[in-house]
Amino acid sequence: MNHNKHFFGKFQKLQLNKIIQTLTYSDSFVWGGYNMMNTVVAIYLEHKIAVNPLEAIAFGFSIFMFSRSVFQIPIAQFLDKQKSYIDESVAIFLGACLMSLGIFSFRFIIFPWQLYFIQFLIGLGTSINLPAWRKTFANFVDKGHEGVEYSLYDVIICISIAFFSSAGGYIVSKTQNFELLFTLSAILIFIGGIISLFLLRSRKISS
Repeated sequence: MNHNKHFFGKFQKLQLNKIIQTLTYSDSFVWGGYNMMNTVVAIYLEHKIAVNPLEAIAFGFSIFMFSRSVFQIPIAQFLDKQKSYIDESVAIFLGACLMSLGIFSFRFIIFPWQLYFIQFLIGLGTSINLPAWRKTFANFVDKGHEGVEYSLYDVIICISIAFFSSAGGYIVSKTQNFELLFTLSAILIFIGGIISLFLLRSRKISS
């Protein structure tokens, strides 16, 4: 019993510094919102795109991954040249905004080319968000507590994704309203972007 109390006492003392907290909360909404729609979007697209929907969905995902990957290094190189982390904070926000816009635009898809453009846009937003977020997290994680803080981040993100994914499936099953789902997902991602701007309040970010 005493051993259990000691364990939970140590667990309760685990905490993230303010910058890591802000990054974690931001990602919780960004990736929670993204996966909220991503788990069911194929069902929606299968009925919206009349011509080879499965082929279009697969190709659209390939475009997303290509867009996500090809722009990351140039963006990372640009961010590495900046002395302060203001640029990273703004990049996290801008990336989330592009992702949010792309998710919201799913409601207007009729033709495959529209899906491809939207997936490109979401991939571009991701390629802006990821290097900025990862660079900031890596530089402000507390030395000697890297494993714990990365683990706490991952636990929070996984719980967030699990919750929002379930919520997305529940909303669609009860309302049959995918447009509502895309709107909610876009709002969550945008909130994640807004949260990242709180980084600008930290002197460590602007110094």
